[in-house]
Amino acid sequence: MRRGRELLGLSVVVGEVGEPVGEVQDVIVEPDGRVKSIVVMPTKGLVRKARTVGISQVAQLGPDQVRLVSAAALSDAPEATVEGMHLFSPTKGLCGRSLLADDGEEIGTIGDVVFEPNPLRLWGFEVSDGLLKDLLDGRLVVEAAGATCDGEQVVLKTESTRHMNLYPSGHPTP
Repeated sequence: MRRGRELLGLSVVVGEVGEPVGEVQDVIVEPDGRVKSIVVMPTKGLVRKARTVGISQVAQLGPDQVRLVSAAALSDAPEATVEGMHLFSPTKGLCGRSLLADDGEEIGTIGDVVFEPNPLRLWGFEVSDGLLKDLLDGRLVVEAAGATCDGEQVVLKTESTRHMNLYPSGHPTP
């Protein structure tokens, strides 16, 4: 299993030679936790704008780099305005939100996420309880199954049939 922050800053390359074209700036997931795309900040260009590259355009997600299928995967990619749950965006990211139990008790703040490898999918949340407590006790990791996004907080459900739904308010927008 891999932490989400391990992906941030990874070099994005094209081809077997590994020509660097950018670096990972964010990850976007579907409401059910599947990784939809990565946000890449190009390293070259007069006007550099973050681009969204679909996960189908990622040939390999290695420990120290992300290899794209082709250079067109980045050059044809739209600006980073794709729908979905951004994980690390300062204004709308999943990390930094409050995590609550379904009875309303606050568990902590989502400090990071944990991914399953194949297919790349959100598995759990690394919960922060404040800097001092994190240093003394470490961070709790909880499974994300059954999580719903309720405005600015995420609620973990304890029902037996749990399905992740990260749509705002727990419902898809029309």
